[in-house]
Amino acid sequence: MNEGQKNSGRFLNYAPFLISLVFWLVIYSYTFLQGDDYRFSVNGGSFPRIWNEYLDYYTYGGARMGNLLAGLFLMAGMRVWQVTTALAATGISLAFFYYVRGTLRPGSADRRSALLACVCAVFPGLLPMSSRLFSDAFLWLDGSANYVYPFLLMLVGFLPFYNSLRGRSLPKAFHWISPVCFVAAALLHEQVTTMLLGMCVAALCYLKKDRTKKELVYFGVLTALCAGALVFMLTAPGAYFRMEQENGEQSEKAAFLHNFMSYFVPLVNEEWPWLIAMGLTAVFLLSRRSGHGKLGAFLQLYLCFGALLTPLSWSMRFPMLTLPAEETQSSRFQQTAEAALICYWILYLLLIFAALLMFAQEKDPGGGGSRAYLPVLYVGMWASQAIPAVATASSGRARMPLYALALLMIFCVLWDYGGAVRRAGLLQGALVLIGIVSFACIARGAVINGTAAADIERQMLEARQGERSTVLIDYNRFDWTFCNVTYIFKPDKRPRSYETAIRKYYGLPDSVKIQYTKAKAGRGAAVYELK
Repeated sequence: MNEGQKNSGRFLNYAPFLISLVFWLVIYSYTFLQGDDYRFSVNGGSFPRIWNEYLDYYTYGGARMGNLLAGLFLMAGMRVWQVTTALAATGISLAFFYYVRGTLRPGSADRRSALLACVCAVFPGLLPMSSRLFSDAFLWLDGSANYVYPFLLMLVGFLPFYNSLRGRSLPKAFHWISPVCFVAAALLHEQVTTMLLGMCVAALCYLKKDRTKKELVYFGVLTALCAGALVFMLTAPGAYFRMEQENGEQSEKAAFLHNFMSYFVPLVNEEWPWLIAMGLTAVFLLSRRSGHGKLGAFLQLYLCFGALLTPLSWSMRFPMLTLPAEETQSSRFQQTAEAALICYWILYLLLIFAALLMFAQEKDPGGGGSRAYLPVLYVGMWASQAIPAVATASSGRARMPLYALALLMIFCVLWDYGGAVRRAGLLQGALVLIGIVSFACIARGAVINGTAAADIERQMLEARQGERSTVLIDYNRFDWTFCNVTYIFKPDKRPRSYETAIRKYYGLPDSVKIQYTKAKAGRGAAVYELK
């Protein structure tokens, strides 16, 4: 390879990531403080105060240290967080590129690597935007400290396991970087802790026969540290206090069913394209096994039926799952149909896992590496959902690790086995275009929200200086898909409320009145009244 080819390959591999970095820097320049950011800001400001705030949060919110990280960012300043998070978002895309391809070094100027770089660069745009899954994780300071940063650290921390599963050598620097990132990720958020522990245990099941004693001890110590972090998370009194507060006076059984349905219904009814993509990936992998057999044929039929069921249910008026809040007096037929649908979709997810296990058992006839990474990633996906699926009525952002790992798994399959699919490049190209369209919508929403927030901040500063006596907060100026505004600005003067934190943050006199408009549409219309 001559120098010109090397330079061309380097540009094709890295240009998408540089472009995405510029995109994130622009997007984050429009972000603003939201919700808990105000509270952590007024209660922090120095290392002792941030630590005391964490100890307080430990008693009423849980042991996760993501909020401590948020306090450090707030102390450093919004601009530091904006630049760092732009780098972190791009870092996740680069980590995906490494996980799939096995190296960041530029090769020849091949189209496959360039297309993979583009797909990985737009990865955040391929996440669901419903339920504010994307915005709460990426566009909110506290949300990013609990999801973006732990996920990036998890990817780096799990590399020793992942590279061993795939028969790849680990770069020397990561022999000490990865353990540090591993422990940090496990402490930042309990969902990442359960995800890491699930993947570590699953990986050890495959690695115990092929690794040296020294390597097994290394992996065993990391797994034990993760288990210890999970115990630390699960024994925090704040976690149970928060669960009791959110579940109210419901019985344990009623709370479990309510929380599960609140989690499971959007998964099937709104976010079905990602479930179907996982199922069709499993169907494709089963078709590559040397012997299909009756079990393989049944699995393929079952998963293909699921791929058609949800997209057609609405237009064909099939029974569908309903949220607990939507339940009226359901007929016995509807109740029976919903019970059958729940059983069907749970089995659907289990059969995808069975298909991945079957595929991983066979050696690649082409002499490729181990396939064990596929079921390991799948275990991690669902281990991350163990707590939000049943403990509380979870928000959309809780599913961010699930869909992120699902996309990573699909990217790996497209890279490893896409050569067997005619026109696989067209599919990847279509994913890139979807990501670009999604980025355009994100940009529009960020500009709208940033402009509206800037106007509110201007009013706050004028009120502090005595130039106005009323601050108007208009819900209808925000695009709620790209911020959690309905939780930021809530008429509430209790000591822990957001309004109280906002008043302290801006130093507003008690004489200043904050006026809220009534939302004309969306979630806020049903929740807030004009005060």
